[in-house]
Amino acid sequence: MRFDNAGNDIRTEAGGNRERTVIVCMMSLVIVAFFALAGRCFYLQHNLADYYGEKCIVQQRAYLPLEPQRGAILDARGRSWPQQPDTHDLRRTPNHQGAQRNSTRLAPILDMGLTRSAS
Repeated sequence: MRFDNAGNDIRTEAGGNRERTVIVCMMSLVIVAFFALAGRCFYLQHNLADYYGEKCIVQQRAYLPLEPQRGAILDARGRSWPQQPDTHDLRRTPNHQGAQRNSTRLAPILDMGLTRSAS
């Protein structure tokens, strides 16, 4: 690099100053765009606040009748729920004759002790 008498860098390449100019122009555009957006936000907040405030209140207080969606109850596959053929009934009515035999079989599986019934 070469320096002048004051110690400043003298660029011998032609693109040195051009790169700096492009960067300065791009940053200037970004700053101008920022201030344009900031000005627009200020305009909307300051000058049009009453207009949008009234519009907001009207929209909040508007009565919109919403009809409920009525129809068949469907499962995940789209079938009608009461008509599912593969549902199983797991209810069991107690049979006191086989209750002792069943509880004796189930006690080790459920890790429970045997108790006597009051019958």
